Amino acid sequence: MPLPAKKQLMRGLVAASASDGPVGYIRILQVKDEKNPRGSGNYVYPVIVARAWQGRGIGRALIEAVHDKYGELKLVACAASRGFYPRCGFEPLPWEEVASQIARDCEQCPDLQSCEPQAFGLR
Repeated sequence: MPLPAKKQLMRGLVAASASDGPVGYIRILQVKDEKNPRGSGNYVYPVIVARAWQGRGIGRALIEAVHDKYGELKLVACAASRGFYPRCGFEPLPWEEVASQIARDCEQCPDLQSCEPQAFGLR
């Protein structure tokens, strides 16, 4: 279930190549959580880089750009992508600092066991 429109604001940024067009994308979800104010913040939701462009610093550049613009960032990463975020400066966060709706989405996800979600923050 998505958050009510007045409680979220989405912003995005696209990385493009002159020859290949869009090669990466990051979306920021700005959440105000009245139930859990510690969970409020700017969430990376998600960052995606085309497979042919991975390993070239595109994801890191997108994260740096939104970090410069929005400040502190939060996210929940699945097991497959958890190793990437610490290399970009993210540190593990306790679940108490994750927005209620995002934490609930993880708890109710049918892939919870294989996903092994981890919350991260970049201050």
